[in-house]
Amino acid sequence: MAKKVIISEKQLNMILKEESNEVTFYEFKNEIQTFLRSLLDHPVKSNIGEFWKSRGFSKNKMIEYLLKVGVLDKDEKVNTDNIDGPQLEITYKLLNNNFERKIKRMFIKLFEGETRSATKLLVENNYEETVDASQINLNSFQPKSELNPRFFPDGEKLLKRTRLRLLEVADDFTDELNLPFANPKDIHIVGSIVGYNWSKYSDVDLHIIYDFNDIDKRTNFVREYVDSKKTIWNETKKIRIYGYDVELYVEDISNPAESNGRYSLESNTWIQQPTKPEPITYQKALIKTKSAKFINIIDKYCEEFEQFKSEENDEKMLHLTQKCNKLWTKIKGMRKEGIKRGGENDSMNIIFKVIRRTDRLKKLYDLRNYLYVYNRSIR
Repeated sequence: MAKKVIISEKQLNMILKEESNEVTFYEFKNEIQTFLRSLLDHPVKSNIGEFWKSRGFSKNKMIEYLLKVGVLDKDEKVNTDNIDGPQLEITYKLLNNNFERKIKRMFIKLFEGETRSATKLLVENNYEETVDASQINLNSFQPKSELNPRFFPDGEKLLKRTRLRLLEVADDFTDELNLPFANPKDIHIVGSIVGYNWSKYSDVDLHIIYDFNDIDKRTNFVREYVDSKKTIWNETKKIRIYGYDVELYVEDISNPAESNGRYSLESNTWIQQPTKPEPITYQKALIKTKSAKFINIIDKYCEEFEQFKSEENDEKMLHLTQKCNKLWTKIKGMRKEGIKRGGENDSMNIIFKVIRRTDRLKKLYDLRNYLYVYNRSIR
């Protein structure tokens, strides 16, 4: 990754003064423990102390560092009991195993053996990593010569055990929907997992088919209701089949999702058998350039969130919220347009998948939740 150093005016003054930053291990350990206590007690409200700020560390950088060296563990879950609606919660756990040894190594790397100048520390801890288009790998998008053998060992029928388990999951989800006056029309698997373009990044897209008019004539209201149920389910029920995430979705029979393949679990037959595509010739330059652009924008927004939060700049936070929502809509719309235009292998859909596979889509989703919490809180 290319690196670009970002240094504030305050930090520049520190560089010019070139103050001495000699630190003892005792002082370093105390500051680490102070930060950890604050973080464990208040994951969202906690902030970095002056000791670290003066050496160029942000809260986000510090957390990344502690996760990387194995001092911290991070857990994310959706709290569905919140009176204001589902809310993403982040908790951190202190890993006590070899704690002293781990922070000793941190100290050695950061401080011991030399006087670390302000310039060196700031350059090390305040760079922006950017993804270059040449780093985007598209090999996994090439089609396979056969269907996924874990799901279709004979190349035709879904494995019985897999079918029954997915039907159980679908039944559990329909119970959660609580729509006793309307029955599903069918249960389908769609997407790359039932096509020749499956890869290790595929999901098991499990679609529950309803006629929305059977539920309510206000179909927009139905869509909002089932999507909220779907989101909570997918966030809280992390089901995997042979290592592939199971993603539930409620599909309106009058508005079917685009997919090269579609398999019915109820009838155990193909609704739409996937076609074997020829090796794909991608617009590689376009896909790589646009993917890298979106990835870097999301990373930049995450950095801005940490910066504005530390500054308690509510106006900038609101502006960032608008930018994140606009970007989310743009990425989702790009995928929808691409699938409608050229199917699964359209360039716009491939760009969307690159963003998702690099975890940037999840980062943007989480960031929008963090911003909502920040903007609605009173400090």
